[in-house]
Amino acid sequence: MVYSERSWKSLGLKYELCSDRLRIQTLLPFYTLEIIYSDIKKVDFGYPTVFWDAYIKGQLSKKYGYGARILKNDLADLCKHLVIEKKTGFFKQVRITPKSPEKFKKLLEEAIKNSKRIF
Repeated sequence: MVYSERSWKSLGLKYELCSDRLRIQTLLPFYTLEIIYSDIKKVDFGYPTVFWDAYIKGQLSKKYGYGARILKNDLADLCKHLVIEKKTGFFKQVRITPKSPEKFKKLLEEAIKNSKRIF
């Protein structure tokens, strides 16, 4: 594990940057979401509210099938957050709310870049 954090904005979710994936762990031990770095298309900032932010960025259009299929399990509707666009899977976007979105984005982009060097 490269980095790990949990904050009140994430409603107890723990974000872990591993060598090859982002792991989102709830307080329940059997619910974990893992996103392999090679599956990440883009990382960007999002702003409250999630629906309005997706609409403004054109993610609720015919191109996306009139639905971006966004997964959020925290307070992304109230806080600045990170938008992780995926290449595959049912949910094309995962929105997370780390303590410091700027710092987490930088660490995530570094981890993605480093994983490409390894594989």
